[in-house]
Amino acid sequence: MAPEAAVATSSVAQSIPTDIRVLVDDFEREHRNSLARASLDTYGRSIRQLGAFLADRGMPTAVENITREHIEAWIESILARWTPGTASNRFRSIQRFFKWAEAEGLVKVSPMIRMKPPRIPQAPPPVMNDEHVRATGSMRSSWKATTGSRPSSWFLPTGGSPSKGAGRGHPGRRSP
Repeated sequence: MAPEAAVATSSVAQSIPTDIRVLVDDFEREHRNSLARASLDTYGRSIRQLGAFLADRGMPTAVENITREHIEAWIESILARWTPGTASNRFRSIQRFFKWAEAEGLVKVSPMIRMKPPRIPQAPPPVMNDEHVRATGSMRSSWKATTGSRPSSWFLPTGGSPSKGAGRGHPGRRSP
């Protein structure tokens, strides 16, 4: 390769924008036809939030200079204000962005390699306590007083009953 060609090639490589706040547009444009609109909006919002977070704190915004520590600080700031589910969603969005940046040659290795998303604690389902059970019983009796029927009588016009599993089985056959 002639020396002039090498200089031209290196100046082109240097002119590629690597600021995360600029690359978000390229990411969205490239994925416009392959992602659902809501997913693309989520990814774009997350990338822009990370870019703003980094810029506000004087951290690097060039993708090749963003480190695991920068992303961890951003996730921690999200966890301080939002739910673990939101933080996990943002994490996965940024992870997708850095996979794309790696495939495009914008970073040698994603800073998110071997990072794990925030854990989302499993919340036990709500269970009725004695007070709720009593309230339900009083609702049933007030319903009967108001309407003259009980909710279980709603099944009678169909020919079924709550105790026999109304609505089950073949519609053209009678249960034995």
